[in-house]
Amino acid sequence: MIRFLPLLLTFSLLLGVNILFAQTEESLVLESEDKLQTNVSDTIQGHSPRKATIYSAILPGAGQFYNKKYWKIPVVYTVLGGLGYFIYHNHTNYTFNRDSYLEEAAKETPNTLLLNTYELNTEYYRRNRDLTVVFTALAWALNVIDAHVDAHFVNYDISPDLSLNLEPGFIPISFNQQAPALSLRFNF
Repeated sequence: MIRFLPLLLTFSLLLGVNILFAQTEESLVLESEDKLQTNVSDTIQGHSPRKATIYSAILPGAGQFYNKKYWKIPVVYTVLGGLGYFIYHNHTNYTFNRDSYLEEAAKETPNTLLLNTYELNTEYYRRNRDLTVVFTALAWALNVIDAHVDAHFVNYDISPDLSLNLEPGFIPISFNQQAPALSLRFNF
């Protein structure tokens, strides 16, 4: 993992520089006939879900960056970083217990209690390591799916008439009495 860190940093730096300094049609300001300026990036025409998916598959969080959902990037790296730590922790304990088991088994008079302990710990850490690898792959896939779905919703417009409000109100209890309450009002 550590030996790939310089390669990963170089790749992410090159990708980031390309995204930051590339001039696209979206960044140009157009002028209409009646001198009204419209910024094309406000309408985000041509936003590609395919690009978001590919970016996120290559580098986790890059699809979220492309979709301008910057708050999701630390979440992605926290989840993947935590899972990466648990893979390392479980693998280290697995190899320690496996090697200790082999060393104890090679003795002329092995301690059966130690052998059983090392064998159980070896199986425990191997299973946890394998499950953590599966969870890491699922987290990576969830990151890619999230980027793809978010890219589809970039142009999604919610009408201002659509709202859900929580308002104070009163509920009639009897003929002349009312009790305070909260009402949930849905406008569409």
